[in-house]
Amino acid sequence: MFASITRAVCAVTAVGALSAVALPGAPGAAATATRTCAPAGVTAYVGSGGGFTGPQTLIPINTTTNKAGKKINLNVRAETGPIAITPDGKTIYVLSASPGTVTPVSTCTRTAQRPIHVGHQPDAIAITPDGRTAYVTHRTPSSVVTPIRIATNTALTPIEVGENESITITPDGRTAYVTSFGGSSVTPIDIATNTALAPIRTGSFAVAVAITPDGKTAYVVSWGGVTPILTATNTKLKNINIGGPLSYIAITPPPRA
Repeated sequence: MFASITRAVCAVTAVGALSAVALPGAPGAAATATRTCAPAGVTAYVGSGGGFTGPQTLIPINTTTNKAGKKINLNVRAETGPIAITPDGKTIYVLSASPGTVTPVSTCTRTAQRPIHVGHQPDAIAITPDGRTAYVTHRTPSSVVTPIRIATNTALTPIEVGENESITITPDGRTAYVTSFGGSSVTPIDIATNTALAPIRTGSFAVAVAITPDGKTAYVVSWGGVTPILTATNTKLKNINIGGPLSYIAITPPPRA
């Protein structure tokens, strides 16, 4: 229902038939990809929703010339879901809700690889800063988060977290935070062990989470306000009551020196 935004990934909904756009993100990643075989410059990839009968496609856009390239057929008949790109800029991951898959796409060859089956209606995706693992949330009634080992594009053992919504990963890559709309909580996942920790109660109907650039505080948005959480101890601070219903949150980067 709600896509996530991480340090390495930018995914936004778009208007009409275009459903999502993503840019390869981390500094230096695009340059590394360019030295291998990716097209010069930074490329935006737009997901085109084929609906439940048409094929999913990605449309590359050269951000230097603002010209669209040839469509990439994902060979999946479903509405295009959220998009995430690995920090090195080499692989795009596209969610497909109805078949329950995540499709890797090589930015080098601009071809879709074999879809990864992850289970019931994948809904949001976040990738660790080291580019080793992607974490996929699922729509209700699923109660798990599915890790994907990026080196082999293999779905790992699902992590039981209860009903889940959006997901965000700390800048140091140690913890993922998964919101639960129905549970009115956020669940930390220890990434080193892929273990869910104790849920942290928030305001009613938690929908989104963002983390400060220094990784010290997570801010969880619920319908009734925003709950700050100290990530070092997973301690909840006093709720910030600003009315509602609320839906999304983003945090500015630190000032440049």
